[in-house]
Amino acid sequence: MIQKFVVFFLLLTVAACGWHSQCTKRSSYDLGKEMTAVVGAAMIQTGCFEIKYEPSGLNRTLWNREPETHAYGPAVERELLYSGREGDILHITYREYANRTDSGGSVGSYIRADFTQNVSYDLKTSDMIVFKGWELQVLEASNHLIRFKVVKEPALPEWSFY
Repeated sequence: MIQKFVVFFLLLTVAACGWHSQCTKRSSYDLGKEMTAVVGAAMIQTGCFEIKYEPSGLNRTLWNREPETHAYGPAVERELLYSGREGDILHITYREYANRTDSGGSVGSYIRADFTQNVSYDLKTSDMIVFKGWELQVLEASNHLIRFKVVKEPALPEWSFY
């Protein structure tokens, strides 16, 4: 009987000791901050770029552990890529990714082909790029790079894999 109680207590203790993960940085940019991207590179991305691990259960109460923050290889969900400039026309590519967890527990991103779109903007008309809730102000654009600021962002979705 005592053995069963000890096993039960050990299982309960192990189950109560754990870490809860939370995505704390969900975009590759900061509102209002000037950024630069070269042709073919991501201008902005959303996903999970930093994870905070917080102790839970007995792990928190018995050992009084502090949360740990780790930089993370992003699980990108959406991105805008700079595709260059042709005269006064600016070319942008939008892509969405599907995040999947493999059998080993690693998260991977796969391009959702049906959710890729090429868009063009006439810089003679406006220096603003407006797409899916993002508003970007173009400061400089050439066939090599773009300088811009993210002025407004869409509401970020809740992540199902964290």
